Amino acid sequence: MSVLAAFDLSGKVAVVTGGNTGLGEAFCKALADVGAHVAIAARTRERSEEVARAIAAAGGRAMVVDVDVTQPTQVESMVASSTTPACATTGRPPRCRARNGWRSLT
Repeated sequence: MSVLAAFDLSGKVAVVTGGNTGLGEAFCKALADVGAHVAIAARTRERSEEVARAIAAAGGRAMVVDVDVTQPTQVESMVASSTTPACATTGRPPRCRARNGWRSLT
């Protein structure tokens, strides 16, 4: 078994804030490499779309989500839009454990 096979995330959604530059971009690409559908969450849409195209060209799945994480309503919208593929795959929405909902998803 390969090392990457041990980290199989097929059918999962990974939300990466700041996912269009630096370490965030690297995390997006690595998560896509192990099968996750990646939600690239950032403020600069053009750069996020470049990262999404690179992921798609490598055979991965990515979506772009415009978000400023300092704005709670934008974060709530991001979670709702980025978890939709997970709901379709698993048949159930994520469970929120915290009083503030999106702050603790499982």
